[in-house]
Amino acid sequence: MWILTPLQPEGETHYLLPGKEYVVGRKNCPILLPNDQSISRAHAHLTATDQTLSLRDTSKYGTFVN
Repeated sequence: MWILTPLQPEGETHYLLPGKEYVVGRKNCPILLPNDQSISRAHAHLTATDQTLSLRDTSKYGTFVN
């Protein structure tokens, strides 16, 4: 299992199960970043396995991974 923890205190922690895909975005997504207009509605897709977490960018202007 992968755990996404927020940088901001008001953010929500998400637990990503292997074998599933998750959408990150600002509207109608399992992983919401709602108050940032620089985030697309469906910004990126995360795919989890036991060993890896892959990100597929579906945004208009790109995604920065840190």
